[in-house]
Amino acid sequence: MELKLGRKFDEVPMMVANTDDENSLINMASRARLVVNCTGPYRVHGEAVVRACIQQNCHYIDICAEPQFMERMQLLYNEEAANKGVYVVPSCGVDSIPSDMGVDFVRKSFEGTLNSVEVYQEVVPDGGFAVVASSEDSWIVGKVRGRDGYQVTGLCAAVSALVLVGGSQKLPQKGGVYTTAPVFTDTELVVML
Repeated sequence: MELKLGRKFDEVPMMVANTDDENSLINMASRARLVVNCTGPYRVHGEAVVRACIQQNCHYIDICAEPQFMERMQLLYNEEAANKGVYVVPSCGVDSIPSDMGVDFVRKSFEGTLNSVEVYQEVVPDGGFAVVASSEDSWIVGKVRGRDGYQVTGLCAAVSALVLVGGSQKLPQKGGVYTTAPVFTDTELVVML
């Protein structure tokens, strides 16, 4: 990462902001090109950060995976973000990028109308463990193997940030509030992850 940044991590200034203090968020966003927000729940703490970033022409990503928050930000801020050329890309974590990119891959690779996709993700650490989750109408059973999910989420967010601030020519032509696939599908993010 330090090679990509061209700076050592300890040379990067730290900015502290409070989601309950709009002035601190505006100050933070005015000093940054991009904010990576990891402060949830986003439906409580996220909107103020998005608003400050757009106001200060600062790109924004997060790791939310909260559909209601994402939809609200799109409805409230897409037009303003697009007019300012600011990218707002929620859900840049391991629980979102692989599935979004996978659905986009299927859409591009197969003819016909895509009406549903089932996604199975395998992430299992040494030794492995099983996950079983349920809701009223569904069961999710997963075998987890690979890097720790928190590690991979950090990697996904960092790579998303690098691609976005790197100004890839393959990004959509203007800013706005997007999910990950429309922004990153043709960029180097796919190769980097």
